[in-house]
Amino acid sequence: MNPTRIGVYVNNDKERNVVKDIFKRNNVMDVHVYDGIVTGSPNKDAFNEIIKSGFMVDSSSLQLKTPGAFTKIYGKIFSGASYTIDKVLEKIRGPKTTLYILHLAGPLNSIQRKQLDDLKVYLVDVSGRNEYKTFLTVDQYSAIRALSFVFSVEVAKKTSKKKVPQVVPGGRGLKYDISVYREEDVSKVTDMLASYQVVPLETTKTALRVLMRAESSTELLDKLYHMPEVRTVEECKYASVFCNSGRAQMGLVDKLNNSEFQWTGEGQIVGVLDTGIDDTHADLVPAIAVKIAIPGGSIVDQNGHGTHVAGIIAGRGIKSKKKTIGVAMGSKLFVVGMSEGNTSRIILPLDYKKFLDPPTQGGAKILNMSWGYESRGEYDEGCIKVDEYAWQNPEVLLVVAVGNSGSCANNNYEYRTVNSPASAKNVITVGASTVECDRQCPNNKFTWDQMLPSKFSMLPASRENVCAPPVKPAALSSRGPTQAGCIKPDVLAPGTCIESTKSVIHLPDIFIDGCVVNNDSYAAASGSSMATPCVSGCAAILREFLQKKYDCFNPSAALLKAMLILSASFDNTYGNAARRKLTGYPDFDQGFGHINLRSVLPHSGAPTKRRLLFRDILSKSPDALASRMIPGDQIKSFYVTSVNILPGCRELKVALVWTDYPGTSVMNNLQLDVRTPNGMGYPGNYQHRYLKNDPLTPENDEKVIPFDKVNCVETVVLINPKPGVYGLRVTAQNTPKPNQGYALVVIGETDNTRV
Repeated sequence: MNPTRIGVYVNNDKERNVVKDIFKRNNVMDVHVYDGIVTGSPNKDAFNEIIKSGFMVDSSSLQLKTPGAFTKIYGKIFSGASYTIDKVLEKIRGPKTTLYILHLAGPLNSIQRKQLDDLKVYLVDVSGRNEYKTFLTVDQYSAIRALSFVFSVEVAKKTSKKKVPQVVPGGRGLKYDISVYREEDVSKVTDMLASYQVVPLETTKTALRVLMRAESSTELLDKLYHMPEVRTVEECKYASVFCNSGRAQMGLVDKLNNSEFQWTGEGQIVGVLDTGIDDTHADLVPAIAVKIAIPGGSIVDQNGHGTHVAGIIAGRGIKSKKKTIGVAMGSKLFVVGMSEGNTSRIILPLDYKKFLDPPTQGGAKILNMSWGYESRGEYDEGCIKVDEYAWQNPEVLLVVAVGNSGSCANNNYEYRTVNSPASAKNVITVGASTVECDRQCPNNKFTWDQMLPSKFSMLPASRENVCAPPVKPAALSSRGPTQAGCIKPDVLAPGTCIESTKSVIHLPDIFIDGCVVNNDSYAAASGSSMATPCVSGCAAILREFLQKKYDCFNPSAALLKAMLILSASFDNTYGNAARRKLTGYPDFDQGFGHINLRSVLPHSGAPTKRRLLFRDILSKSPDALASRMIPGDQIKSFYVTSVNILPGCRELKVALVWTDYPGTSVMNNLQLDVRTPNGMGYPGNYQHRYLKNDPLTPENDEKVIPFDKVNCVETVVLINPKPGVYGLRVTAQNTPKPNQGYALVVIGETDNTRV
């Protein structure tokens, strides 16, 4: 094998010395020792010895060269000797200050991060594996090229220009949102606008909203697009809304004794950011804690969507004698009206804090967003805004609908139809599943081609039921992955023919005709809009459970997200064989699976020794991680623990979730691995196959399973695990923006009391 730079993960000094000895005996060069990892460029003998010794191995993205060899990497020719990489001199020097792409030789260590900080070089986005965008002056350009860990420095080129609607001559003009990378860039854009007599309508720290008339708008848009300081230029968007059989399906009814769980979301406040609410509905009057409207929005629900969503979360069931109740019927609601009158248009201000801050400051730690706009999985400005908010407010869980853009082509569901802001990394994205409806109405016999013939006349949708067994991802539900290859949706929840509260005023086409409901106070609707509040309600229940059972009074969003994901049941028979082979588990139709809280909450049918264990670390905690620290440093690069699995355990489920720094792809990458009693290692998402290319793993080599460097959620699920001690490890693989917190959750039959 050609020498490839690898990292060997070690848990203690003894393992570190074993690896160093193997490298020394085999004359491995370029060896570096960090906290929890030893890196080097081994020959075949050294590599095989490392694998036989049972160590977990990860690779760098760059293959190093043998002496005198030439290797083509990323479209350039590099030559060198003695396993070093000679940097190629750039022929083109950029202007005084411009945007560059730094291609680094591997993950950053603490010394390298300090060198960048000393040069005042700040990474503003991630553009690929070990590739980052940054602004450089001429002096910084020269200094950065002299750093040994910088592989290349290139002027950043704009990708293919995104089409935006052009102003029609004689029309009223169009509004555009312009986002920039840094706060100081706003003034540069303002100056450009002023040269065309355009004044911003609204500004934030990193964005501007403008109204452009026909005169010279095309020329101005083109100049803005080509400014290096400008991240995106997009038409000002309006979001669209995505329009109690589901309770048992999510495990909220104990079927053995036909009783409800004791947790109802009591003490929790859920933010409902929607079309307002009918505050006269008897089921919702006791649930409303606060109701406000954003500027231009209405708190009076004239659409019907917001009232329906609110009832799914916290409806009290007063008008149905408890037959139709919310998922978290003990919770309270902070309602934010965002619709434009009696339309389905959701007003999106330039600054998302205008609708995110009020419920958060009012005590809501779960925010329901059953709306979005089509983006085909693009990581756009809406995604950046919600990821930034999650990063700044790590205790707030944003629950977002994946969208209703599901479509069929060539006898299969289309990939990459996920909407925005559902493509964001730090939200939990919810897709819709069908439901097991036992009501005798025409709709539970319908297939999708009968329900929506213009959209689903093709297989497989044309033969799938809308609301009858078996439960499947709903045809209308959008599919992943995102533009960066991230897994979306995260989970599924019931989303077809969902009965909930009906507002007195509503649009005529918001509800489904033909569904049997309790009375005229209720109506049925379908869509990921209905699935999303199901998950918000489940999150409220889990939050109450953590507070009352574990005295965990302020759990992070990452912890709630990890628990929700581990509760999910995955159908490994769904889809055709080719589709399953492409993605594995999780996939892009159902994510990690269908929410079922019986997998997490105690109940009469649960295994008697099943336990929930977790570790919840915020990024500001001294226990947060940073990549490649020197052994002995106060800040650590890994955390290792173990669980003793008891005989008869049916399932061991482990999840690692973290709230990442905003960026197109994963910025701060953590990695999970689980080691069995016999030494077999399982990296997080080891059954997920998409984007797993790795220099260490040719197609016929199964000795090394690639680590996932694309997702902020990683799981390991082992069925009928053998009893014994299982090692769990969380590693900071690369953290350009340290330090990084995380949530580690374990569910299984064990005698451990903590991880």
